[in-house]
Amino acid sequence: MLRTDRFRDAWSSWCSDRKARRKPITENAASLQIKDLAAMGEAKAIAAIEKSIKSGWAGLFEPDTPISTAQQSADDPPQMERKFKRPTSAGRSK
Repeated sequence: MLRTDRFRDAWSSWCSDRKARRKPITENAASLQIKDLAAMGEAKAIAAIEKSIKSGWAGLFEPDTPISTAQQSADDPPQMERKFKRPTSAGRSK
């Protein structure tokens, strides 16, 4: 479950961040957030907290799943450049 020092530190940071932003977490909201975080598992829960703090979000969201190798290679900069490269003068008609 979420009873590790790492999670406690992340949760404490989350509560402090919300308080500093003048949006403290109510007891009811905290209970619901802990329940959702527990369903994610410790690693994803910590990642969700860290991303929310870093992004200045008021809520916690499960981290995105990693991009598959096929999707990642399709979006590599050299391939993207070829997709959107302007035709050269040799390819244009006069």
